[in-house]
Amino acid sequence: MTAARAIKQPRIRIDDFDGLLLHKPKDEKWELVEGRILKSMVGARWGHHAIISNIDLAVSTHLRARGLPCRTFRESFYLKDEDIDLSMLPDLMIRCGKLAPDATSLKDPTIIVEVVSPSSEEHDRLTKRLAYQRLASLEQYVLVTRDRMLVDVYNRTPAGWAGDVQLETPEAVLALPGIDFTMPLAEIYRDALADGE
Repeated sequence: MTAARAIKQPRIRIDDFDGLLLHKPKDEKWELVEGRILKSMVGARWGHHAIISNIDLAVSTHLRARGLPCRTFRESFYLKDEDIDLSMLPDLMIRCGKLAPDATSLKDPTIIVEVVSPSSEEHDRLTKRLAYQRLASLEQYVLVTRDRMLVDVYNRTPAGWAGDVQLETPEAVLALPGIDFTMPLAEIYRDALADGE
């Protein structure tokens, strides 16, 4: 995927952005971050999809087994917040509580997971992270590096946002306490790394 880039333009409101989406090229992905459009190419490497599928399957199975009123939302479901002019397509969101059957977006995820590639790293680690952390509902932001075993977790604490120690080994465990979930990195990266790491 080509690196996301901000279009040089004045800040726009989310309603105007939704109108612009009707005319965007089909091979481009557009997102709005605090009134600025980020463009990238549609599509991702297979490792990206394998990582998201592994996490989604494990989390969804866990939520159902526990009877928790939460569900996952993948890359084609919008996160929108008009108050901060945010319209994003996170790789994976976890949200608890009821959602209207006809909803096409949500504004209050509990957890967001993004898969980081070399071309998306700057935006995922800085631009998107800072925007996501403005969401009052968000408890954790998880960054999963696509090409090697490395997971970073940012947690909301009473004192503000804090980054955990990086997870880098197959036996290291990603913990999502808000949904009482854990997953070893070996399972997150199952069949996702070309060199079999």
